Amino acid sequence: MVWFKRDLRVQDHPPLHYAAELGEAVIPLYVIEPEYWQLPDTSRRQWLFIEESLAELNRELLKRGSRLLIWHGRITDALSALRKHFNINRVVCHQETGGQWTYKRDEATIGWCQEQGIEFREWRQFGVVRRLKNRDLWDTEWNRVIKSDQLSAPGSIHSPEGFEGFETSQPAQTTKHAPEFSHTRPCPGRQIGGRQQGEKLLASFLERRCAGYQYNISSPNTAPRACSRLSPHIAYGTLSLREIYQGAKATGQHSSSLPRKKKSLTSFRSRLHWHCHFIQKLEDEPELEFRAMHREMEKLKSGPDNSERLQRWQEGQTGWPLVDACMRALHHSGWINFRMRAMIMAVASYQLWLHWRDPGLHLARLFTDFEPGIHYPQVQMQSGLTGINALRIYNPVLQSLKLDKEGEFIRRWIPELAGLPEVWIHTPWLMTRAQQQRFGGNTYISPVCDHEQAARSARKAIGSFRQQQVSREETSRVLHTHGSRKGPVQKRPGASGNKKPPGDYQLSLFDE
Repeated sequence: MVWFKRDLRVQDHPPLHYAAELGEAVIPLYVIEPEYWQLPDTSRRQWLFIEESLAELNRELLKRGSRLLIWHGRITDALSALRKHFNINRVVCHQETGGQWTYKRDEATIGWCQEQGIEFREWRQFGVVRRLKNRDLWDTEWNRVIKSDQLSAPGSIHSPEGFEGFETSQPAQTTKHAPEFSHTRPCPGRQIGGRQQGEKLLASFLERRCAGYQYNISSPNTAPRACSRLSPHIAYGTLSLREIYQGAKATGQHSSSLPRKKKSLTSFRSRLHWHCHFIQKLEDEPELEFRAMHREMEKLKSGPDNSERLQRWQEGQTGWPLVDACMRALHHSGWINFRMRAMIMAVASYQLWLHWRDPGLHLARLFTDFEPGIHYPQVQMQSGLTGINALRIYNPVLQSLKLDKEGEFIRRWIPELAGLPEVWIHTPWLMTRAQQQRFGGNTYISPVCDHEQAARSARKAIGSFRQQQVSREETSRVLHTHGSRKGPVQKRPGASGNKKPPGDYQLSLFDE
């Protein structure tokens, strides 16, 4: 049994390659798990990308003499039922670094296999190391996996007798037994799933779009083209991280006459490294899904959130144009670039003084490319809860002036402000009534608060909290467990002479 999870491909797929090479009959299985789709960080937009990827995966398996068996329910129920029809002696799959629910699901599956005397074997999907004993060793392990040889897709897959006509008690097509979702916000601009789409994106990025990558990924105007846009394909495994990394390296090495392109691909590869660096954090400390990385910082905000502020932030109604434009764009497309993800999370945590959990869950649901191991450490880092990273309190007006100077992005996503001249597009609340009547903008909501005063208050509150309630011991624990080992060791934030944030802040990644 080859259990597909977040690895929806046949190319460079070690478990499938292993199963096919054994020469035994193989059952490819995907399980639609209703309980999973009721979790607060899942959504219909994520499922639709998966559904499209499953359809293409099935077509690839059919070319090789097999098919994808789709089960609706629990994996252990699927295995129990299928064992009655087929002599399953092995279950193989990729490791998954997910939330608590998938961890317990995998634990139950391994336990079931042990009880039944069935071999259970997992392979690494990324450069993430399970049961890592020493962070100092991680980089070596990452390089070993990512730079190892890719595996070709099996030429043929032998199916067990009776598998071709076998039907579960569930409908065979995913569209007929799609799960019910707790979050169903429409996403008309969502990226399309499937390996073919991923291959097209990778090819266009390596051939031309990558040029100037590191300079164009910050602005929401240039990022949609400059970023690889491979994030959902990495998250759900229609492409392997190894083939992306090696493709980028090979292209860079053959771009000696184009130093700008070569430099851009080097920058891109570094972000693939940081992709796994952040997932390793959740792998090493699964509790990060629910509590702050720096455990003492969890007590920073103990009171209930301001529900009005949370709702206005969620709906793109804060009154700060760039923040609202980003949120509305995210509603529409399920994607936005890293700098803007960092800004909207930081605004929720600092200027709106919201606990990280509710904003973090809301963003998780909106991201088509939701990857738990990146998401939870990142939202905490942008909220100042790691204890080892410098605070970065974004000024939404300065970010707007820097990254959307002419207001192109704002006008696109906030039609209430479409008629405003450049001088007012970033701060419409400063217009007089006469100016509002002349240019428009009078229907756009007023700011939820004074962002500059709110930022000062947040910085003061966090500084006071750190001074009084944050211990060196806990800060050292976080740094030892999760800190990057690249570059010189720096003093902990707040110490004299510490002018630069630790290295893993500057190259952090959601999706690039």
